[in-house]
Amino acid sequence: MFCTINLDVVNDNDFYICRETNVVYPPTWDKETIPSLVKVIESTPLSDTNLRVAGFHIDENFNQVWDYVNKTEEELLQELELERSKMELTKFQCRAILLQLGILDQVSEFFEQSQNKMWVLAWNEANYILRNSDLVKFAATQFNLSDEQLDNMFRTGMSIGV
Repeated sequence: MFCTINLDVVNDNDFYICRETNVVYPPTWDKETIPSLVKVIESTPLSDTNLRVAGFHIDENFNQVWDYVNKTEEELLQELELERSKMELTKFQCRAILLQLGILDQVSEFFEQSQNKMWVLAWNEANYILRNSDLVKFAATQFNLSDEQLDNMFRTGMSIGV
């Protein structure tokens, strides 16, 4: 990326018309050979989960500077719901994180004693446990786990490998 002395951005594949000379440079022209353009020092935007990229500008030292705005509560909630919809643990990961939390025996006993045969079957046979499943929601209620605790449990559990 290049810019003019006035800090107007000129993309690599854009036409460029020099204001001083009125010379038209085609998109394929090597922009580094155009005297009125300066190479911009490009950067990567931050990946802060609470900020959204609003654009960028070029500073007086020809650095690309990203502009951010705070995400709205609605945007944050949508991102969290999307993340939750993708959270799943293997049977091993589920039991491993419950073991780390010190509640594996209690959760196992709870499901073994449940009157709901489908939940017993799911606990014993399911290869994957989904964050948004009724099974997880019911167990969370029984063990007083908040949504935030469940999210952290799944995030940590998903990183457990054999």
